[in-house]
Amino acid sequence: MFGNKAKREEGVGLLRAEVDRLAALSLPDLATEVMTKVFGTGGPGADGSALTVVSAANVFISEESAWSNDDLTREQLVRVVGEGVQMLEHAGLVGQQIVLVGNEHWALGSKLTRSGESALAQGGVANAVGGMS
Repeated sequence: MFGNKAKREEGVGLLRAEVDRLAALSLPDLATEVMTKVFGTGGPGADGSALTVVSAANVFISEESAWSNDDLTREQLVRVVGEGVQMLEHAGLVGQQIVLVGNEHWALGSKLTRSGESALAQGGVANAVGGMS
């Protein structure tokens, strides 16, 4: 019982620190990090899957920070990661697609484009979004 409370408190602090770190990045740097972690090698979107912004934001939640029960901080994380995804979309590196969430809900998701694949492969994500801020 007490162990879970300590884990939740630690998780809240870790999640808050990650949100603050991401929010402090310039928009091009944020977009580059989102692209690399979410759609790059090992990311859930690397296989061409379309992801909702919530799924993209979940990539930035560590195992330890997952214990956080602070909904406001999670909402802020989704908002910040969403800004990065939007920059990627404006640069043509990801495109929008309707995604089935669960068995009966639909949402707007983002999917890697051929330009995005090329930018990742050539290390050109920062250049693609750098002039957009």
